[in-house]
Amino acid sequence: MASTSGDIAPSTRRILVDDASAQIQYSGNWTVNSQGIQDKIGDFGPTFRQTLHGTPQPFGNLSFTFEGSSVAVYGIVSMIGPISFEVEPIWKCFVDGKSIRTPTTIYTNQNRQKLCEFDKLDSSEAHTLAISTTNNEQLFWVDYIEYTPSSTANITGAFVSIQYDDDLLVYDETWQLSGSGAKSTSTVGATVNTSFTGTGVLWYGAIPSEASRTPSTGAYSIDGQPPNTFAIRRIPSSENSTSPPSLFNQIFFETPVLPFGKHNITVTYTGSGIPLSLDRLVIQNFSIQNATNDTTNPSPSQPVSASSKAPSTSKIVGAVLGGGTSGETGLLVNPFLHGFHPRTKVVGRREPPQANPSRAMFIHSGILRGGGQARRLL
Repeated sequence: MASTSGDIAPSTRRILVDDASAQIQYSGNWTVNSQGIQDKIGDFGPTFRQTLHGTPQPFGNLSFTFEGSSVAVYGIVSMIGPISFEVEPIWKCFVDGKSIRTPTTIYTNQNRQKLCEFDKLDSSEAHTLAISTTNNEQLFWVDYIEYTPSSTANITGAFVSIQYDDDLLVYDETWQLSGSGAKSTSTVGATVNTSFTGTGVLWYGAIPSEASRTPSTGAYSIDGQPPNTFAIRRIPSSENSTSPPSLFNQIFFETPVLPFGKHNITVTYTGSGIPLSLDRLVIQNFSIQNATNDTTNPSPSQPVSASSKAPSTSKIVGAVLGGGTSGETGLLVNPFLHGFHPRTKVVGRREPPQANPSRAMFIHSGILRGGGQARRLL
């Protein structure tokens, strides 16, 4: 049975709640977008789970009750009419009836922007986030809510974000902190390993603008099973660019849905072009119970014979380089924007994100094709 509470420490781990979740209550005139039609706009990546709730009119409201110490809302702002001028914020955010900050700069037609946040809450109490829109000059889209849960919060079925520097992750000595705020390696055969209790994993990384344009590969092995290959490449629109942008929030691979229980995953860099990087993992039905850095124990929910322990690096590299690629993944991007001031500037041209952004959190959905069948976790 999935964990319900008390299993998500430390505080850097956060819960992700999609806009389509029944936990979010909407009132007023909202439009549901569940076809991912906004996913190809801009270069910050697709929407979370390819869904949005939007309103082109004032007086659209939502509320969300949670137990935790911080909360943030992410979404999209699309302009109606001119797209480069200062406007008053078209939305207001409240926690427990008190107004909270909205960002100073919103990039129009870019996904996954921070619309408001609050991080000084009493985690021992339940809190209610509320948002209301105030005019119809822009299309206001809500993508997802992210919060830091209390130790008693109900996290049944939750998606949980695990940062690259989490204690659960064990890197070899070749990994280094990159300027994009992620761990990366360009050494063939480099590995990172973790054990977790849950039902699936998504891996998010970044591709700096100065990185090689040559696609490369990696491989992951779950519970000692044969490795699955994934591609590391730029999005098609930037592959032939003379000055490609830095790409954040790339989804390099997604595991199949696993039986709930303890699992072990080893990821190996097998290419020689674009480096492999890790910004965060997203785990579904995550529990820290029994989650250790044991690199040999198979999942109790998927028994493996005593001889089927995690394959060695040389076996993974050999299997991948000798047998070609067995899967592919679409790579998309998405940095989160920070900075808060009294007024909101809406601009039509994207500025490059700051290197190593403070508390940057990256999320999006994607598909990994491996073993002949496409799987989607988000």
